[in-house]
Amino acid sequence: MNGTRFVFSNGVVLGSAEAPPVATFLESLPGAYTTTRTHENGTTLLFWERHLKRLANSTRILLNSKPELIFKPNKKNPLFFSPLSISSSSKWDSWFRSLINNSMNQVLPIALNERSKGQELAVTALVSGDLEKLKEMKNVDNNGVLGVLDVHFHIGSYVPPVFGIEENGAHLALVGPGRDVAAAKYSDWVRLRKPLDKFRPPLVTELLLSNDGDRILEGCITNFFVICQRDKSEAQWNYLHDYDNAYPVEVQTAPITDGVLPGVIRQLVIEVCLSKGIPVREVAPSWEKHELWEEAFITNSLRVLQHVETIKVPRSWESLQSKCSEKISWMEKIFEGPGTITKVIQVSISLSSLINPCNYVLFSMYGYDMFVGDMADAMGPGSPAGGSHESGGEQSSPHSNVREQDRYLPIANISRIMKKALPTNGKIAKDAKDTVQECVSEFISFITSEASDKCQKEKRKTINGDDLLWAMSTLGFEEYIEPLKIYLARYREGDTKGSARGGDGSLRRDASGGVAAQNAQVQPGY
Repeated sequence: MNGTRFVFSNGVVLGSAEAPPVATFLESLPGAYTTTRTHENGTTLLFWERHLKRLANSTRILLNSKPELIFKPNKKNPLFFSPLSISSSSKWDSWFRSLINNSMNQVLPIALNERSKGQELAVTALVSGDLEKLKEMKNVDNNGVLGVLDVHFHIGSYVPPVFGIEENGAHLALVGPGRDVAAAKYSDWVRLRKPLDKFRPPLVTELLLSNDGDRILEGCITNFFVICQRDKSEAQWNYLHDYDNAYPVEVQTAPITDGVLPGVIRQLVIEVCLSKGIPVREVAPSWEKHELWEEAFITNSLRVLQHVETIKVPRSWESLQSKCSEKISWMEKIFEGPGTITKVIQVSISLSSLINPCNYVLFSMYGYDMFVGDMADAMGPGSPAGGSHESGGEQSSPHSNVREQDRYLPIANISRIMKKALPTNGKIAKDAKDTVQECVSEFISFITSEASDKCQKEKRKTINGDDLLWAMSTLGFEEYIEPLKIYLARYREGDTKGSARGGDGSLRRDASGGVAAQNAQVQPGY
C-alpha cells in the first residue's frame, strides 16, 4: 500500500508494493463490484446499504448466468461446472451483507487513519470466487457459496468535483453498442470497454452506448439522462406516476430492460423526480429528437451527478466500423451549463445523503469506531455518532476534531429553534437535532453556491439578499420566497433606520468587533 491507495483481500493488506490504480485492480480480478466514496471528512460512506444490495444482486446474477465472470478459469482449474442456482431471498442478502461488512470493518479504519486530514476516499468492493474451494464443495447452496467467495477492497484518495462549474461539465460521445449482462456490475467490463477508446474524440470525458446509433442506453461508467420537451401523444401512458399533462418537460433515461446497469444514483434520481412531481419516463433518449433536449446529465457514485456540456454522435453509425477515428464525422449538441431541473435534482440528492443516515457506514466523531447497517441497531450511548469508545476506537479530545457545523451551528442553538415549533411538553431526539444541523449546513452551502454563480456571471463580488432569494427560487423553493421577501424588506428598513440612529457609534462598534457589517452580505466562496 502507499500513501494514497490501499488494496485489501479478505481484510488483509496485500503486500508492501505500491497499490495499482483502481482500473488495474479491477482488470486483475474477476468478480462483481461496486464503488462509492466517503463524505463529510470521512464520517459517512455514501448510500452504502444501496450499494450492498446492488453488489449482492450482481453477485447472484453472475453466479446464476455467467460464473466465468466470478471465477477465473485457467489451465490448472478450468471452469468445469454449469451456472449455479442461487435464489434471491432476505436470508441471502443478510448473509452477503455480513460477509462484506465484516471485511469492511477491518479495512476502512486503516485507510482512514492513513489518509491526509480532510481527504475523502473512493472505496471499491469486489467479490470474486475461489475455484479451489469450489472444487472441494459437494453441494453449493445460498449459504455454502459464501464460503468460496473472496472479498477485495481498493481504497484511494478522491477529490469530489464542485457541481455546476463549466469546466466540471461532462463531454460525451456515442461510440459503441450496449454490454452483456448489464444488470450486473462486473470487473471484466473494464477490459471489454477498452476497444471503444479508439473512437474517443479529443476532450471527451465519457463514452455513450447504443445498439442502433439513435437510442442512447448509458455511459461506459455512468447512467445517462436528458430533460426533454414532452411529446404528449407519445408519452401519455408511459410515466412512472400520473402527472398533469400541462407540465412542459420530462426526465428521460433508458429502462433497465433495455440493457442498462441499475445504478444507485440512477434510482435516486427517479425517486427525487417522483417526490417532486417532475415527470420521469424510462425510455431511451432518442438522438433523432435531440432538438427537444433542454438539459442533460450523467450519474455515478463518485461524481454523483454531473451536468453535460456537449454530446457528439457520429453522422454515420456504420463509420464506427472503421479502425481510424479520424475518418468519423461528428454531429454535436451543446448545452449551456446545468439547467434548472438538473440543479433541483442535484440538490435533492445531496440533501438525501444527509437525511438518510441508515444508508451509511457511520463513524464515531472522536475515533474510527465503525457502525455498519441500520443506525437504530448500531447506536449506543457512549459516542456522539452513536457508538461507544470502549468498542475499539481511540478516544481523543473533542476539541481536536470539532466539525464546522458544531462551531457555527451549535446543537444547542438548533434545539432552541426546533423547540419553538413544538408544544410545551414536546421533546426532540438527539438524532433529529443532528439531522437538522447537517441539513441546514448543506442548505446554506447550496444556496450560497448558486447565488455565487449568479454574481460571477454578473461580475459582482458581493452576494446580497436578492441573490439568495433568486437562488432559492432557481433551486425549487419558490413557496418560501414571498415570506422571505417581506422579511428582507423589513430587515433593510430597520437596518436603514438603525444606521441613521447609530451614526459614528455603529462604526466604532464595527471596529471593536461588536457589529460585523451593516448589510449582512456574504462574499462568494466562503
